[in-house]
Amino acid sequence: MKVVIDTNVLMAGIIADHTVREILLSKVHAFLLPEHAFSELRKHFLSIVKKSGLNIEEVEQLISTIANGLTIVAEHEIKAKWEEATAIMKEIDPLDIPFVAAALASNADGIWSFDKGFQKQKVVRIITTNELLG
Repeated sequence: MKVVIDTNVLMAGIIADHTVREILLSKVHAFLLPEHAFSELRKHFLSIVKKSGLNIEEVEQLISTIANGLTIVAEHEIKAKWEEATAIMKEIDPLDIPFVAAALASNADGIWSFDKGFQKQKVVRIITTNELLG
């Protein structure tokens, strides 16, 4: 399956060594991430370090390991679908526009997110952790 991951999924995979991390590190699915998500990750970096119980170097290594298995959707690719994604998400959560745009631009099967706001739209399929396990 070709799946765009939300930043909250990426952070969950870094913070705790559990199912989310296992899925992200598996080679079963093709995971995509909008380029801008790394700046969002940097904003929360110290919080991630604290919550993970790992040191800075360990968190950086884990981010690198997970990122190596992702396909980054470049800003110029997302721009092609920005207007369509804006129409879908502007009334729900404008911060999620890049993820919808990335899914549309890459013809992804859906978005994996823990954010309930995505479920309010009906254009892009929202994929659950259980679906990725099955």
